[in-house]
Amino acid sequence: MNVMVNALMLNNLGRQLTVNYLENRDAKEETESVALEGGMIVDAGFDEFVKQYWQALVTGKELDVDYLVPSKQTTFGFRVSKATCLDDTQNGALCFSLTPTSWLVKMAVDPIVVAYDSQDKRLLRFTGRANICDTKGKYEQVDIQYQYL
Repeated sequence: MNVMVNALMLNNLGRQLTVNYLENRDAKEETESVALEGGMIVDAGFDEFVKQYWQALVTGKELDVDYLVPSKQTTFGFRVSKATCLDDTQNGALCFSLTPTSWLVKMAVDPIVVAYDSQDKRLLRFTGRANICDTKGKYEQVDIQYQYL
């Protein structure tokens, strides 16, 4: 079974992110430094990004971000914008898409669509490619729906 572990930390220069990637238990760990830039999204950081820029996104502004992909040990450009919600999304939700900006990446990666409660800005749904590999090393397409009790 493939296991991905990504440890993220600032190195002694303070402006670099050290990315450790382990494809599976038997693989050799890969380590690379990535320049830490303002607006960079790491892992589930999209949630905080959406909340921080909520008002701009709700009014239709499109924002470009660099999204860290640990397995590639680099970032890829994505555009975050208001989107039409997918079928079976909770009524009253506001949805946003994270779409690759590169036409080449667009051919390999579908947009990620996230849905939020329009009142309290809680994440309701994440649909798209996850950062978890299957047993063959391929990233899974997921549809995660959150419930708050």
